Amino acid sequence: MTLANWIAVAGIAVAVVVPLVVAYLHRRQMRQIEAFRIEPSAGLLPPPHPVSLFLKRYGTLLWVEVWSIAMLVFGLLKSPPTRLGVLEIGLGCAGLIGAPALHLIGRLVGLAEMSMIVFEENGRSTDSILTRLLIMVQLSKDISPTMRKTIDEMLAALREKRDGKKQRSDVDSTSLVLKP
Repeated sequence: MTLANWIAVAGIAVAVVVPLVVAYLHRRQMRQIEAFRIEPSAGLLPPPHPVSLFLKRYGTLLWVEVWSIAMLVFGLLKSPPTRLGVLEIGLGCAGLIGAPALHLIGRLVGLAEMSMIVFEENGRSTDSILTRLLIMVQLSKDISPTMRKTIDEMLAALREKRDGKKQRSDVDSTSLVLKP
């Protein structure tokens, strides 16, 4: 096929796809308006699509990884190794290793920041730390379901231990007071 044929096919494809996308978005908007009429707490803005949430969260990381792979491939494809080729290979390797590490460090810094806010706002009381930790676990989207279950079990055990100590101290204090 010639370039003119490819352009014609692309034009036809665009002419077919655009109305379908517009119709989908229109139906989505109408469903959201109906949901708002039934339940005003639903809001007029629909929740974001899972793909857009994924791209917001990992888009930069994916872009850096694709760029790193491209740099690595271009560097390796140069038949006589040149300084530029070695630089491209080095940048590609650095991006492949460094981007996930920086992404993980960013997540850990966010978790540490949330922990610092918890300790600064609520002092060091056990009740406030447990409640804030529980809120952080519920809000965190990075924790797997099994890890969430384990943390919930640990928090429940801590609560039982704390409540048991409180009850024992209450019984001890009342027994000391009631002794003749």
